[in-house]
This record gives sequence, C-alpha cells and structure tokens, in this order.
Amino acid sequence: MPGICNTNNGKCFCTTKGIKGDRCHLCEVENRYQGNPLKGTCYYTLLIDYQFTFSLSQEDDRYYTSINFVATPEEVGPHPRCWG
Repeated sequence: MPGICNTNNGKCFCTTKGIKGDRCHLCEVENRYQGNPLKGTCYYTLLIDYQFTFSLSQEDDRYYTSINFVATPEEVGPHPRCWG
C-alpha cells in the first residue's frame, strides 16, 4: 500500500503524488494522473517538448516521498533517403 496509515482509524496519508483515498487506492484523475495504485502506481503523462514544474510546498504534500512520470516520444517514421 503506497501510504502511511493510522493503525487506529485506518486512514492513510499517501506517499506518492497523484494517489489519493483513505486507503491510497485511487489516482487523482482530476489532475491528469493515470494508473492503478492497487496494481502498481499512478503516474503523470508528460507532453514532449514542454517544461513542467511540480510544487510540493503545501501542508498536504508533507508525506510525499515520490512522484511518477511517463513520457512517450513521438513515433518516428522511416527516414527519407539522403541524396548527395
């Protein structure tokens, strides 16, 4: 389970940015995170050729120890022949 859980009430503080829920069982789809934390993790898909900044300065961010990204380069077709 990707979180630190209270043994008295079972509520968890998720340690991976993009994961939410009392049991750290959901992805923050409203913030564009995808995946399944019960079968792995949640991740944020990066767009190629963009610069991203993620801030972890809010009080709720204090438990985060990781953030996951995925970036898929554009598919490159066959190279044109070069003639000298």
